[in-house]
Amino acid sequence: MKRCFIITFALLLFMSMSSFATNTRVFTMGDNNTILLDDANIWIFPSRINDYPNLAIGEFGQPGDFTEFGIHWKFKEENPCVLATYLHNSTAVNPMSSPFRAYYTPPYGYDPLFVPFDWALMSNQRIDLLYGRRLGVNQIPLGVRLSLIHSSQRNDIPTDMNEEGFTVYDLAAGLTLGGGLTDVAVGFQRMTWTDKGTFAASSSTWDESKPKGNYLLYADGRHFWQPGPPAWTIIPHAAIYIGKNEAEYYELNAAGTDSLAQTDKYNWFGIELGAGIQYAPSNDAMVVIDFGIRYDKLNGEFRNTDITIGTHDAFLKTTAVPFFRAGADLKVFNWMDLRLGATSYWNRHTRENDFPNKLIQNYADNATYLGFGFHWGNLHVDTYTEPHLFLDGFNFLSGRSNDMNLWISALYEIM
Repeated sequence: MKRCFIITFALLLFMSMSSFATNTRVFTMGDNNTILLDDANIWIFPSRINDYPNLAIGEFGQPGDFTEFGIHWKFKEENPCVLATYLHNSTAVNPMSSPFRAYYTPPYGYDPLFVPFDWALMSNQRIDLLYGRRLGVNQIPLGVRLSLIHSSQRNDIPTDMNEEGFTVYDLAAGLTLGGGLTDVAVGFQRMTWTDKGTFAASSSTWDESKPKGNYLLYADGRHFWQPGPPAWTIIPHAAIYIGKNEAEYYELNAAGTDSLAQTDKYNWFGIELGAGIQYAPSNDAMVVIDFGIRYDKLNGEFRNTDITIGTHDAFLKTTAVPFFRAGADLKVFNWMDLRLGATSYWNRHTRENDFPNKLIQNYADNATYLGFGFHWGNLHVDTYTEPHLFLDGFNFLSGRSNDMNLWISALYEIM
């Protein structure tokens, strides 16, 4: 009973330090969204939406755009539910680029993008919807997220009847268990598209490329564990994803009809295992470090109908053994916090195909982050600050043209 009380008290201390923060805060603390308790968690663990009702959140990014706005709506006082709606104003989401084009180029001049669209995709981030409520007599938090990406365009001129479209559905669900100490989530993403051209002679359309089943399955989990003093918390966590991207590419033959030229297939697999440590001696200071291993592998298979080209294979593998993500959130004034962070992935990167061609690289992929948090009543503003602001000074002092911040998040508690 005493141990349970200590864990509960320490978790409340942890929550009081990290409540009402944003994507920018967890990013500037070493990209540590997994091991911090924060409203940004809803994108990994949708069930956490239940902890953050009645919020308005704005995201501001380069090149000077207001990129995202979300509202968390709370309905009912008894057994409440929370609905969050996020709308976007950012560049279009595109299919992936092939990492193998550097040393395997299809003979028909396909674009490095997985889908060789003739037109640039229009703005396509439609909406993110999150819904949460507590289930059963134990009031277990449940959360669901749906993200939709779609844009399309069609030219109905008879001599140029091109049609192109791109769609991604992303659905995730999660639970928070053990009285708020354990989060689990699973998700499914599906991608499809339309890519049609025109037969010049008949003014009818043909498929330049077609999808062949493109999906991504992923799962995440974490647990907050306090084996000793309440100021210390250990957060073991794990993530895994499995997916496939496959496309068929067609060409016009001498008879003026389309025929299959090549099939590209990519199989994805990744896993991350880690353990974070959080030290919060008071409400005025928190330091965190996360360490673990990460493994990512992408297999590519290219089948060409030209027997002189045939079938080729390639793979891309990156192993980070280990990785480190560290951060600090430190109170400077009642209205301002200082955020510092750093990441280091000790990568072994291998790229190989069957020509043969093999590249092996060992390096530390490092990054550092600087940010500030400002609080005025119900308004919280978090910044990812440009270091040159301090190195060069303001423009009227140095004459240099630097951005003050690279990224800003603003959160308002709707009371």
